[in-house]
Amino acid sequence: MRSIILLLIIVGFVFLLSSSGCARNSSAANNCTAIRIGIPGLTLSHQNGAQCITCHTYQSIGPGCFAIAGSVYEDNKIDPYTSGEVRLYTLQNAQGQLRGTYYIDGRGNFYSTAKIEWGEGLFVSIYDANGKIKHMQGRTNDGNCNRCHGAMDDRLVLP
Repeated sequence: MRSIILLLIIVGFVFLLSSSGCARNSSAANNCTAIRIGIPGLTLSHQNGAQCITCHTYQSIGPGCFAIAGSVYEDNKIDPYTSGEVRLYTLQNAQGQLRGTYYIDGRGNFYSTAKIEWGEGLFVSIYDANGKIKHMQGRTNDGNCNRCHGAMDDRLVLP
């Protein structure tokens, strides 16, 4: 009996450690019909640096199913960069077809529920408020930007 209780405690602890930090909605109230986009200047978003798509997905607590989301910071890698745009292109260095433009809001976050045609992958370019551009040289097919850019040294930084 004692070993069964210990096993249940261990399994429960492992479950807590592996959870995303985002409560699941078992009633499926979030059916991905909610439209959400970052709007310049507005401060409705939250949790800079978190993996937004973890909670904003089907049967999760956040409204809408994000196709792309992330956070952008000032040079100090702490303060949010609160303007600018994130754009997706078919070729490196803002070349080829523009596949999407996503605005950085007043809290430094960008996000959208609009479907993205990733194809074989897209290239990201980030524009600051003065038109300076930073390009991601690698191709991506994942809009969960804070999955890779969430740690202090890997944050998306402007200008």
